Amino acid sequence: MKSLRAALVVGLLVAATLPALALPLGLQLKRPHIFHGPQPIEKARVVEVARYQHCGQECVERADPTTTICLRQGSETLVAEARDKHLADIDSLVGKELSFRSGRYSMSLLLPDGPSVKMSWTAHYEGYHDLGCVAAVHRWILDEAARQHRPSSVPATAIAIPGPGLGEAHPLYLYYACSLNPAGSELLCQRWRPNGKPENNDWYCPRSSDGKPVAADFSIDPLTSQAGRLRLKSGLSLIHDNRSRYEGKLDRPNEECR
Repeated sequence: MKSLRAALVVGLLVAATLPALALPLGLQLKRPHIFHGPQPIEKARVVEVARYQHCGQECVERADPTTTICLRQGSETLVAEARDKHLADIDSLVGKELSFRSGRYSMSLLLPDGPSVKMSWTAHYEGYHDLGCVAAVHRWILDEAARQHRPSSVPATAIAIPGPGLGEAHPLYLYYACSLNPAGSELLCQRWRPNGKPENNDWYCPRSSDGKPVAADFSIDPLTSQAGRLRLKSGLSLIHDNRSRYEGKLDRPNEECR
C-alpha cells in the first residue's frame, strides 16, 4: 500500500478545514484521450466552485486557499484546482460557460477579460454539493481500486468505497459488504482494507434520509458514497447508526436508531 500511495502523491500535504471533505492523498489525474501537442479550445459550464486548505491547521496564517472548480461538458464532469489570485472572483461565473484548453494532467482556463490560469486535474476535494462533481472525484479512486488485486479474504460481493479522507493513516478506499439483519432493525456493513485486513464494522439505521425503510434489495452507489457516509443509488443517504455497541451487541437493545 505504501508503494501505491507513493505513486499517487502529488507533492501536496492534503488535509481540509473540514477533514471529511478532503481525500487522504491527492491523485494526479489525467484525461486519457488527450495527447501531446496543441489542443483546441473547449467549452464547459461551471457547476460549482469551492475553496479549501491543503494543509489544514498547519497552514500559516492567511495562507492562500486552493480554488477547486467543477465543470460539466455534455455528459462529462471535470474537476480541477489551483492556487491563483486570478480565481478570486470565479464564483460569479457559476452557471456560465467558460473556455479552456485541456492537457493530460492540467488545463488552461481562459478567464473572460483576464489571463489564462493553469489548473491541475486533481481529486483532493470531496465537499461538492453537486453529486456529479463528487462522482467525478470518486471515479478516479474507484478506477484505482479496480486496478489493484482483490485479496482472497474480501468477498466477491463487496464493493470498493472511497476512504474516509481523514489523513495518511487511512486507506484510499475500503471494501464494503452491507446487509440488513433478518429483523430489518439494523444495517451492518463489514469492511476490509485494500490489503484484505478486516476494518471495524460500520452500522446504519434501516431507513434512508427521507425516513422510509431501506428495501431488502438496496443498492449502494460507490461513486457518491464515502466510508462512513453511504448513499443509495436512488440518491438518498443512509443514516449512520450512532448507538453504542460492545463486540457488535447494542448496549441498550431497546434504544431507537438515531
